[in-house]
Amino acid sequence: MPSLIEDGKLSHLMMIPLTIFTFFLIAMIYSKKTKKVKLIINEEELRTRLENYTPEPLASVVNETYKEPNIPEHVTQSNNLCRSDYLCLTDSKEIKNIATSCIKKYGVGSCGPRGFYGTIDLHLDLETRIAEFMNLEETVLYSYSLSTMSSAIIAYCKKGDMLFCDDKLASSTIQSIAAAKSSVTFFKHNDVKDLEQKLIDFDKGQQNKKIKARKFLIIEGLYYRTGQMCPLVDLMKIREKYKLRMFLDESLSFGTIGSNGRGVTEHLNVDRSDIDLIVGSLEYGIPSIGGFCVGSNFVNEHQRLSGLGYCFSASLPPLHSAVAHRIIDMFETTPELFTKLHEIARNIHDKLADIEGFEVISHPLSPKKVLKLDDMDAETFFDKALKAGVLFNNDEENIVSFNVNIKMDDEYIDNLMGLIKNVVQ
Repeated sequence: MPSLIEDGKLSHLMMIPLTIFTFFLIAMIYSKKTKKVKLIINEEELRTRLENYTPEPLASVVNETYKEPNIPEHVTQSNNLCRSDYLCLTDSKEIKNIATSCIKKYGVGSCGPRGFYGTIDLHLDLETRIAEFMNLEETVLYSYSLSTMSSAIIAYCKKGDMLFCDDKLASSTIQSIAAAKSSVTFFKHNDVKDLEQKLIDFDKGQQNKKIKARKFLIIEGLYYRTGQMCPLVDLMKIREKYKLRMFLDESLSFGTIGSNGRGVTEHLNVDRSDIDLIVGSLEYGIPSIGGFCVGSNFVNEHQRLSGLGYCFSASLPPLHSAVAHRIIDMFETTPELFTKLHEIARNIHDKLADIEGFEVISHPLSPKKVLKLDDMDAETFFDKALKAGVLFNNDEENIVSFNVNIKMDDEYIDNLMGLIKNVVQ
């Protein structure tokens, strides 16, 4: 007679109690119920507790005076020449009150990209105001200045296009050009003849091609790296002659150049409607954050579906939109702000030209003064000036720069010139 083990009956018998135990264990786990605690409180006591409840603040109140981060203690705010508050509007009580009121009404953030649920009335109002101010059709607002030009280039410039670019474009713009995967030709800084020669050479190579490459010209109104103004009048003639699509970056010149701060186009009396796309910043002449593209409806509307910074970044915080709107109103009503800024910029430029040891390469009206050192490297200049309590921009190997503002009086300027003279000697 075969054993139970041999015919497998024993193994089946052992599974029965194991299965029963498993079901019992599962039943025990799910049978445990949380005991309900019945809250006994009358309506009057509940109302009293709610009225007396004071929620804790989201952030602790700080009464200390704000100080720029990463700035040495011995550098005062007035000697921080890296600040780009050219018109000193951050000190305006009116601007501070506008920001405070906006926070109380709208909160701090906008909670999403423009195409989803991040658009509010302040964004639409600011876009309309910028378009009116620049006398153009439409504005597309971005939440970060650096992403504005890069988003525009990637949205329009595709593989197979040819981009003609000044070789002193801002580094962020150069990086976006690389991301666009278009062909690129750099011409010498502000050299119209070199640009035209490169256009002639390129057109010769296009003669036998059935599909002609689109040509773009990418320039800055006031160059961030050199402080020099572009020869826009001559470039407009080149644009017309060689059928170029022009992108003009007025980030540094918007709010600083021109009788009302409209930029190089206003200063040189160039028709803005002849420029395909104008890019501006709300972080230089306007002490806020964000950027914008302004131009025709036909050109600008494309960015609302293809501009990466517009589609996928949280929109501009409401308070910054309100502040920018008010300051643009001030640009139109108080042109004396720019008259004063230009007088100080010219005065400093002339005094710098009398000091040996460097070359002033920036434009006389530029609020950013750029110095090309002769026999000293930028790091040495930076360190010596910092020990004296003044903070400069350490830009490149032998390039330093600083920003001017309308609060610099004659005494301050003379002291600054004396410091610079001592540093370079």
